[in-house]
Amino acid sequence: MEAPLLRVLVAMTFSGWVATLAGWYVTEIGRQPFLVYDVLLTRDAASAVPAPLIGLSLSMYLALYALLLSAYVSVVFYLARKSGMPGDPLPAPASRPPLGGMAGA
Repeated sequence: MEAPLLRVLVAMTFSGWVATLAGWYVTEIGRQPFLVYDVLLTRDAASAVPAPLIGLSLSMYLALYALLLSAYVSVVFYLARKSGMPGDPLPAPASRPPLGGMAGA
């Protein structure tokens, strides 16, 4: 009975990241309704920034996103390996000396 829920939860691991990117796309596309409805011409909305700089910033963003995604995936897998399998015995707690500093007092 638990297996379907666990599979859904595993599939939801990347949902926050997907939601963030989807929101970013919607925001950026929503900033250009004047171009869509012919109120503003594309040549009038063109950026004064040279194309190579735009390409450089895009490639830097893509590299950063790839780095962050790989770091996130590696941490998720690390935590999954560290947690152990269901049914594994828990490690024994470490023994501590009694509080107060004096044993037997």
